[in-house]
Amino acid sequence: MRNIIASAIMWCAALALSFAQQPPTFRTNLDLVQIDVSVLDKRRRPVLCLTADDFTVTIDGERRPVVAFKAVSPPSAAPPTAAWMREIAPDIATNRHEAGRSS
Repeated sequence: MRNIIASAIMWCAALALSFAQQPPTFRTNLDLVQIDVSVLDKRRRPVLCLTADDFTVTIDGERRPVVAFKAVSPPSAAPPTAAWMREIAPDIATNRHEAGRSS
């Protein structure tokens, strides 16, 4: 009988110790920075088909690797719905102001 009581006490003590243990702690350090970039050519049109190898990222003068890259293409313009918009050229070619006299 003593053996059964001693076994029960030991079993309860072991069970109590298993619940009292803290879960393991994992320490980590992660330094990621998200950068949104728009690449335009001389005519201010988007440059397409770029890859991560086309970019160099430096922080405080130290080169950092590009660990994730996702190219996003701009949506294509919807075709004009009115016939006159398809047939007549737009009257504005640029918004650049040339030096000299304005009329």
